[in-house]
Amino acid sequence: MDRYSPVLKFLLALFVYLSIPHTAGAIDVGVGVFTDRNEGYFTDETPTLYVSGFNHELTSQPFDVHVGLIAPDGTIYEFPDWNTQLRPWLPALSVPANFQLPPTPLGNVTGLPNGFAPGIYYAAAALTKPGTLDVVALYKTPFDVASYETPLLIGGVVMVKYPIVPSGFSLSAGGSFNFSGSEGLQAIRSMAEFAPTIDQCLFIPDANVLVLPEAFYTPANAGEFLTIRSETGESISLDRLCATPNCDGGYIGYGAPFDTPHTFFRPDLAYTLTTPGGPDVGPRTQTVTAPDIVSVTQPSSSATRLNPDENLQLSWLGNGGVGEIEVTVIGGIYPTPALISCRFADDGAAAISSSLLGQLRDATTPGGSVGLQFNRTNREFFAQGRLDSTFFSLTNSTQFSLNLE
Repeated sequence: MDRYSPVLKFLLALFVYLSIPHTAGAIDVGVGVFTDRNEGYFTDETPTLYVSGFNHELTSQPFDVHVGLIAPDGTIYEFPDWNTQLRPWLPALSVPANFQLPPTPLGNVTGLPNGFAPGIYYAAAALTKPGTLDVVALYKTPFDVASYETPLLIGGVVMVKYPIVPSGFSLSAGGSFNFSGSEGLQAIRSMAEFAPTIDQCLFIPDANVLVLPEAFYTPANAGEFLTIRSETGESISLDRLCATPNCDGGYIGYGAPFDTPHTFFRPDLAYTLTTPGGPDVGPRTQTVTAPDIVSVTQPSSSATRLNPDENLQLSWLGNGGVGEIEVTVIGGIYPTPALISCRFADDGAAAISSSLLGQLRDATTPGGSVGLQFNRTNREFFAQGRLDSTFFSLTNSTQFSLNLE
């Protein structure tokens, strides 16, 4: 009798695949998977899955194609019948040479054997050698399913590297944890209408709707400081910032010093956030790998103007459509910021329509400027139980300032 179950074998294969470099001898193929929004779900909502892929080789390549979900307990459910025997969705599929599949909807996730209990899930896709569980390409993305039970712990910590004018970079790291009651959860759910799906842009006339009002949450104390440590051993401390001397009321947040060197953030390095625990938030640890910078080729670095009567063509050094890029165009008139929010597959090319740009122009001071941001983000949630929906994320940002014509 075989010592390992097929599921355990597959998990071992994934761990091995993720732990070794793939350079010489690797074939240029990939597979991606997306959910219809990256803001998470509640237990009575149903995600929609999308899949993408590419074969940049000069010959066709045969693969078993696996798409599915990894549940909070580690069970792997395979699309389309949600089997747990690791039966591939598309067995022995011959992928043509020079092939690119854009994000393609697979439909709603219905019929999952145990439904969507609260917890952290992964949408996952893999290419394996036909008839085996030998992984050739793999991508997975986390999403959170929250309960309406209260109080729900929300929030998290973000670290962002971004350019500063006229040259150079800066690093920002901070965050907060908060308890939200039933009214707050309903407000969070209502924000879903402002979340674009993959390869979609939305105009948001007042970006303040994306901020949860203070009346809907209570600050949580996670201890005196948090620590972010890189795999090289370097670390930074995020000190607690309170509205009152004893941190017994009002805002509680965490932030790194403004002079934290941007060189602390380096692509492809793993960073571990550790919270020692405090009166309201217990100890927790999570590790995230820093994403690559977004190398934008259009608009050019010398661009200074934006014509809202024309589609805005975007191009960057992509990743074959695996993973995503968040693009934001920010304008408006203080104190009402307006923006265009986009999610694009990381394939290196996209466009923002002139109709959306026209709406942004109408909401912005005539002749004013707008900010254009390209963000790559890697994020992981803390798996701390059904009443916890907190995360740690790393973002590499590329930004432009353009004058509206």
